[in-house]
Amino acid sequence: SGKCVTTITDGVEYGLCCAYAPGDRYVLVGTKSGRLQVFDINAAQLVYTVEASEDQLPIWSMCLAANSAGVVTGGEDKSVKFWSFELQLDTVANSRHLSVIHQRSLAMDDGVLCVRVSPNGKFVAASLLDSTVKLFFYDTLKFFLSLYGHKFPVLSMDISSDSALIATGSSDKNLKLWGMDFGDCHRSLFAHDDSLMAVQFVPKTHYLFTAGKDKALKQWDADGYEKIQTLGGHQAEVWAMAVSPDGKFAVTAAHDRTLRVWQKTTERNHNLLLFLYLSLALKLLSDKRWLLLAGAERLIEALDVYREEVAARREYDDRCRAAETRGDKQLPAPPPPNPRMMYYKTDCPHRYALEVLRRIKSNELEETLLTLPFNYVVQLLDVLADQLARRWDVELMCRCVCFILRVNFGQIVSTPLLLPTLDQLRQLMNGSVADLKV
Repeated sequence: SGKCVTTITDGVEYGLCCAYAPGDRYVLVGTKSGRLQVFDINAAQLVYTVEASEDQLPIWSMCLAANSAGVVTGGEDKSVKFWSFELQLDTVANSRHLSVIHQRSLAMDDGVLCVRVSPNGKFVAASLLDSTVKLFFYDTLKFFLSLYGHKFPVLSMDISSDSALIATGSSDKNLKLWGMDFGDCHRSLFAHDDSLMAVQFVPKTHYLFTAGKDKALKQWDADGYEKIQTLGGHQAEVWAMAVSPDGKFAVTAAHDRTLRVWQKTTERNHNLLLFLYLSLALKLLSDKRWLLLAGAERLIEALDVYREEVAARREYDDRCRAAETRGDKQLPAPPPPNPRMMYYKTDCPHRYALEVLRRIKSNELEETLLTLPFNYVVQLLDVLADQLARRWDVELMCRCVCFILRVNFGQIVSTPLLLPTLDQLRQLMNGSVADLKV
């Protein structure tokens, strides 16, 4: 329902971190003054307070122990402390309430910003002010690995449910994914435009969420190293985040004084679908553009072949006439057939030009003609005049002539050399169209 269940004011200090005790009846809060407070949610009151820092330095982080029998805290006093739960008798109310007992401490060289215990209970990780993350064996507290690579201190981190990956988020705006076995950095991702404030895996998966001061919540795939989605809505920096145990929703808290609940649905994001549709449309348009360019290139190639073959045929005819004039008994050998023309199963350059024009799709013809350079437009007009003189595919030739004249009118009119060709086309089109009517 989103309604406030209860509000506790008596005894509450400046809280920096918190954790629910098993059963969700009690919540533990680490304070700026170095105290560890236990609140009874049902009774809405403070039931226990203990000094967790001798110098009253802030407790920056807290998490449940692997066996859920206690909590682990880390603070500015350069130590990681392990606490166990214990039910304490309240003689006044004649009832028991939860308390915490300090069991052991792990000294560090710098202040501790974040602590996490691996789900398999094997390791405890602590991020320090020297921008490193140190891993220790949980049972013996012996040093295991040091993860270094961030330029600024790690503000948040989390370990996957299978204890295979650890994700760290820093004020250097990067999200780093590490292997828990050898401490190798699998991938470093520029995740946010400002500091990362919260990192948490979705239980039983390698998906994770990150939240930052750039007001965004982002979801990532830690196996594919890809961003899945970006969720916006906060109007100020996001300070904290939590993911539900079933992974069906996430909650963020921001400096705009709002809590936002992000629920997992089967519906696809409308903006994402629009982006995909637009990407597909642009790809199709790009593919079509390449097809049109390919069609124009084939037409240009055909015009070049046509010009060369007509010139070769004219030269061959001249040589034959010269041989006949000289009275030679043997005529010169004809030029070899062009392989490009053989592909269209013809050795006639005029028939070859006709076949190339016919094989351009009707819906792509105008776009193909539109992409032709003007010098090839001039050549094509000569080819079209030749085709009309032969009465070959009159409708197609007239369509090409009309479109070329319409789109290149300015250049054609300003080219006096084209006047004979235009006059010839006018006469041929009138005659060929009149023949079609008959």
